[in-house]
Amino acid sequence: MKVDINFKELDIIELSNLIFQGQPKPKNSIPLCLEDNQIEDNYKLLLQLFTNGMKIKYGDDNGIVNLCDLEDDDYKYIQIYLESIGYTFYYKLYDIDDKELDLFLNNNNIEKQKLTDYLFHIKIKNTNKIFILWFDKLI
Repeated sequence: MKVDINFKELDIIELSNLIFQGQPKPKNSIPLCLEDNQIEDNYKLLLQLFTNGMKIKYGDDNGIVNLCDLEDDDYKYIQIYLESIGYTFYYKLYDIDDKELDLFLNNNNIEKQKLTDYLFHIKIKNTNKIFILWFDKLI
């Protein structure tokens, strides 16, 4: 996938490096324009940027990140980087048998009409944890 930044076409790796290399840039300082009618594609792009940013900042030599080992401040640090393109994210880490997890996921079985309706969830390898992630545009 290619995206336009200041009329320059970048692939996802180039965009990830622009966002996550060096110090965080100010909010909305990287002009990323996503199509409003391409919500699922936008979500996938933001998910890939989040994943690449985590690998850049917290990945081991193989690019593997253990989400359970990160602290809230680590997630907030990544959030500052994503804010440079005008987006933020929210996350929750649940025990796999947590009743609230079922309620959370069941309440999200709605028709997806906006970015916040899309949830990414994954069971974290070798744990009993589920990681849930969703995005929103900064106001």
